[in-house]
Amino acid sequence: MKKEKNSLERDARKILQGLKKKKTKKDSLETDAQNTAISFQLNNKQQKLFDTWKGHLKALYGECGSLTWKISPTGIGSAITVYSELAKVELDLTDVDSW
Repeated sequence: MKKEKNSLERDARKILQGLKKKKTKKDSLETDAQNTAISFQLNNKQQKLFDTWKGHLKALYGECGSLTWKISPTGIGSAITVYSELAKVELDLTDVDSW
C-alpha cells in the first residue's frame, strides 16, 4: 500500500513538472495560430427555398431539429445540401445556374 502511494505521488510530481515546463517557440506557434474559419452564404434563390422548407418542417414537427449542412466544392461552384435529422429528408440547395 505504501509503495502504491509513493508511486502515485511520484506520478503526480511528474505531471506538475510537465505543466510547469517553460513554453518553447514551437508551443507558442501552436497555441497562437488562428483556427480555420469555414463559412458560406446562400444566395436569394437558395435562401427562399431554405426558408420555405424550414417552414414546412416547423409546421409538421413544431421545430426543425438538428440540421446537417454539406458543402462540396466542385471547382466551378459548390454543391450545397441540408439534411433534417428529425424529418430524415435532405434539401438540395445547389444552384447550378449561379456557377
